[in-house]
Formats: sequence, structure tokens, C-alpha cells
Amino acid sequence: MCEECGYIHPVNPNEQKHSRNHYKPFLSLNSEICSGNMRTVYLGNCFLTDILLIRFDFNETIDFDPTGNKVWLNAALESLGEAIILAASRVLDIDVQELVAGHRIINEDGKYYADIYVFDSLSSGAGYSYVAGQKLDEILKETINLLEDCDGQCKSSCYHCLRHYKNQQKHYTLNRFLALELLLYLMDGMLKQYTLKEQIGILTPLIRILEILKYPVKQLIEGDQIVLVTKDNRRVLLRNNIIKPVAGNEVLQFSQFEIDFDLQNVALLVTGNL
Repeated sequence: MCEECGYIHPVNPNEQKHSRNHYKPFLSLNSEICSGNMRTVYLGNCFLTDILLIRFDFNETIDFDPTGNKVWLNAALESLGEAIILAASRVLDIDVQELVAGHRIINEDGKYYADIYVFDSLSSGAGYSYVAGQKLDEILKETINLLEDCDGQCKSSCYHCLRHYKNQQKHYTLNRFLALELLLYLMDGMLKQYTLKEQIGILTPLIRILEILKYPVKQLIEGDQIVLVTKDNRRVLLRNNIIKPVAGNEVLQFSQFEIDFDLQNVALLVTGNL
């Protein structure tokens, strides 16, 4: 941080000078380059409270990137954390604002884990997260009920299920279906199985955009799987959101989350233009 003008940036030992353009009152000065000294500062806050830590074991079958670049996983964990505190507020009969949730990915002894932490929003703790730990089984059951049933019948999240005023900054990443799939898999190894009707509903937007791109595909039914065959005989399949795709140039696998929220890039991958 600059002691003179307040300019701040992540530590970069090669950057010694900086422009004053970020701060309008300095624009009237003769020099646009600030001569203030840069100091390395650490911004943080110490907050002592009660916390509940829920750890999930990540095995090698999960579509997981240690660098943290899997958008679906961050959305699933964030949604699951919000669902857990909503469920806890119902079980404990408290206001949802009494608890806060977060998540992290950690590596211990070569194994990866996902941590969802729930803590009291009140400084020094009110004991709610501690009691939640004692009633965790009941809370997880209520979490599943909350994620499965939404009065608004939403496609990702709404104010009838995961959304509320306090988490409004997360509204566009909350997805109850992702959270439910991940929770059921981590708890019991259950994987979502798509019916033929569900597969058609998910794949139809992709088929339409490929037609617009003048890259039509044929639809085949092989057992309980719909297969899209491209003009160069590659096969496009719908896969579960959780499991890693099978590597190969002849078979392309996309999850429902990828098709719903990244349709353009999925279509470009199918056409070979990405």
C-alpha cells in the first residue's frame, strides 16, 4: 500500500512505481507517477467463536481439480453450506442469521478433503454450532429434504429454498441440485441417474445451438443412454455432475451443469472450434 496516495495491489517485488490515475485529486499534479513509499501490509480480523467442521473425503472418482478451477464443485460446496445452515436453523429453531457457513479444499498426507465449516455469527459464540454438531444426523436429513423439495420448483435456487437476504451475494452460484447430488454421493455413494426424458430435456438446448452453428447431430438411444453422433462420428454423452469424464477424442462427455451454465463453450468443443 502506498503511504502517500493509498494505491494498493498484491505483492509484486518488480513494481516500485505506480500511477496516480486511480485517484482523481492527483490528476491536477504535474506528474502522474506517485513518489510515495510502498509498504507491505496484511489486512485481517481475528474473530473468536464456536465452529462446527464437517469433513468429506474426496476419492479419485470425483471430477476434482486441486487448483480449485472446478466451477461446479465450488458452487456445490457453497450451496451445500447454505443448505446446512438453513436446515440447522429449522432443527434448532433459530434465526438463519445466527450461523454462517464456508468451505475449503485441503490436502493432508496426499489425500484431498472438502471441509464445510459452520460457525456462530455472534462474537465469542452463542453455542449454536456446538449444538448443531450434536444433532448433525437430524440436520443432514433436513438438508436433504430442503434440497429435494422446493415450493417454487426452481431450476437452481430461489427464495423458497436456498436464497435469503443474508446470502444475496451468492444467489447466482447457489444450485440445490448440485448440492444434493454431492451430498448424497459423499454420504452414501449414490449417483444421480437420468431418465431418457430428463436427458432429452438437458441435451435439447445443445442440439439446437449446434443446428444454429450448422453442425447437426444424430440422436441415438442405446439402452438407457441418449447418444449424439456428430458428422465426424464422434459421440456426445451426458454424464453425472460428480464423476470425472472419460478421456478420449472419440467420446465427449458433458455434465448437466456444464450444459446449463456454459452452453456456448460446450457447443464449441463439440464442433472442434475451442
